[in-house]
Amino acid sequence: MPRTRAPAKTTTHTQAAGKKKTGQPKPAKNQRRKQTSPAKTMATRHSTRAKSAYLAHLELMETPPEVFNERREQIEARLLGMGWTKQHIEPSPANADEWDRLLLQPEPISDEIWNDLYPEFQPLLESNKAYNDRVDNRAQRRARIKKLEPLVGNIRTALPPLVRLVRKGSSTATSSTSSPTRDSDIKVEQRFPSICEILTWPIIKSIVDENISPEEVEQKFNEVKDQFEQEVGEWRDRIEQELVDIWNADHKTSGNRGKGKGKGRTTTRTARASVRNARASNSARSGTSTSSSAQLTLPEFVATYSKPDGTTTEDISDLSPNLQLLLRADTMFTNDDFILHRTYPDIVPPAVPLGIVIGGPEELNDGKRWDASKLRRDDEMSAIAKELLARVGRPDATSVEMRAMGVNFMCRRCHQTLTDTWEDLVVHFSTEQSQYKQAQEKIQAEPEHGFVYNNTHGLELDDTRPFAELMTPEAAAEQSFEFSMRPQLIVRCLKCEEMDIESRHSDILIPGRESPIVEHLRDVHGVPEAETMPGVHYRG
Repeated sequence: MPRTRAPAKTTTHTQAAGKKKTGQPKPAKNQRRKQTSPAKTMATRHSTRAKSAYLAHLELMETPPEVFNERREQIEARLLGMGWTKQHIEPSPANADEWDRLLLQPEPISDEIWNDLYPEFQPLLESNKAYNDRVDNRAQRRARIKKLEPLVGNIRTALPPLVRLVRKGSSTATSSTSSPTRDSDIKVEQRFPSICEILTWPIIKSIVDENISPEEVEQKFNEVKDQFEQEVGEWRDRIEQELVDIWNADHKTSGNRGKGKGKGRTTTRTARASVRNARASNSARSGTSTSSSAQLTLPEFVATYSKPDGTTTEDISDLSPNLQLLLRADTMFTNDDFILHRTYPDIVPPAVPLGIVIGGPEELNDGKRWDASKLRRDDEMSAIAKELLARVGRPDATSVEMRAMGVNFMCRRCHQTLTDTWEDLVVHFSTEQSQYKQAQEKIQAEPEHGFVYNNTHGLELDDTRPFAELMTPEAAAEQSFEFSMRPQLIVRCLKCEEMDIESRHSDILIPGRESPIVEHLRDVHGVPEAETMPGVHYRG
């Protein structure tokens, strides 16, 4: 009957379903909780640690300072009693955090706590000792160097000057465009090694590296003073020889390959030949520039030179051939880096650097070592110097004479607002001529563009335009001050940039004349003053 079958079907279905569920049992709740991901477990641990650290920090913050002081005093007393010194318990920068962690705890020190704590202090103490020993050794060495500096300085200042210049009477300067220099008596010091250089010499290094007192430094230095003075002279001779070798690098003769005394004689002959050739060349050049030499009359000096034997002379030919060559105002050097001076003796780093004046780390006061490896002969600059010197009738002038003119030269070929030294004036003409040559190459390579670049700084024999003006020191200072007080903008010449030439000029309002950038565009590129436009011809 249907009534008896229906329950049977239901029961069968239920049993089947029950069997199916029994085959895949559902996990219990406590089992699911145990299957937490590793990331969540790690996060929980970090949270617990952070909470513990925070609570510990709060406890330290609430601890009275007296508790920390008492613990520190107890620890330091135990360390000092074990033979450690105050230097050893001064933590180094690298150990400061770990040292404070051990020190800044609220618990007082008992014997039991100390037995567990000391092994943690021991490696820090050893590290502190090594660090502070190095610091103390450097400080003591620096103290010995500072004791040495005035002793060396006394020798430097006692040396006679390389050259003394005494200006002749002002009646020699008859041109309205030139005036005597401010100083009538100028002394140029002999080059002297810097402290940085001296510290590499064995006789000095042995003194400053030895663990002796500053008083003993003076005693030991006095013992080697004569030898030191001799080495200073040898150092100076070596520098002069290196510069002459660089100058003659492209003009060596086969005789230079000899050895011993023969090599020295050949080098001397080469230096003498260089001086003779320069004088002959400049004499001829001066003869062809007689008309233009009247452009600029320079003040004259009586020069007195010191000789190695302590005597003096007013005849430069009495000096060594090396020194005669190096003192010429047209013997110029350069390098690949920034170079402040290009002639001797200023090309040699000073014994007393700027750091002595402006302060800073004491090591800066040691100066720089002499390094001739980056220097090379500057033929282009020297050729321009020769031409300019010939134009003023001073073909054999020395670098020290020309430097004595001061920062009082003003270019008459362009529109500078600041005055130059003689050396800077030579650099200025060299830069302008280099840019002109670059422009001519561009014009020849791309004639279709119609580039214009006039030679404003040419030094051809038929170009008799004045090239410079020598102002009085007062007039130069007044002009520099006047221009510095006026608002001005440094702009780029876009006409020059079209020719791949970097050219910057000032845009400044000057009473009675156009802005320097406007004058540059007119004279160099032929752009009329009325047509110059910012953004078209120049840009800031």
